[in-house]
Amino acid sequence: MLLQQKRAAERLREAAERKRKTEGHIAEAARLMSESKAAEALQLMQAVCREYPEETRLQKLLATVRESAEREQAEKLKNEHLQKAKDALGRQDFQAAIATLEAARIDFPSANDVADLLQYAREQQARAEEQARAKAAEEARATAAEEARLKGEAEAAARAKAAAQAAPPRDATARRGR
Repeated sequence: MLLQQKRAAERLREAAERKRKTEGHIAEAARLMSESKAAEALQLMQAVCREYPEETRLQKLLATVRESAEREQAEKLKNEHLQKAKDALGRQDFQAAIATLEAARIDFPSANDVADLLQYAREQQARAEEQARAKAAEEARATAAEEARLKGEAEAAARAKAAAQAAPPRDATARRGR
């Protein structure tokens, strides 16, 4: 009987120790999750579940932590896409920004911030293209005006030369009349 009591006491002590450890791991995982460190919480919970595979509560928490880690990773990836696109927009490299955002749109089809930035990038590209067309047209007008001015001056010079050659020199006319 004493041996059975010792075994029962040992089992109770082991159960209490397991509970204390699992509670500590759960608290640590919760702390990591609150600090947006889901990847670290996932590693912790995977290790704990290997140590205590029979604990269904830990298995459920592992599934929750895994989902949160996946969401956190996806959010990080989306933010990297957004930052890369913003950097490209800052350099006025609209094609790079649009390509980055279109790729992000495939990975994150319901992300409004990606869609909004993509629309903005397209609008900025259209505005820049319109400004470039207007500048090119203005430069073409200025070039044509300059060419016309130069042509007009050349024509006027040619007329003046022709008139000068057709008219007798003034000094010669004046001397003949005396």
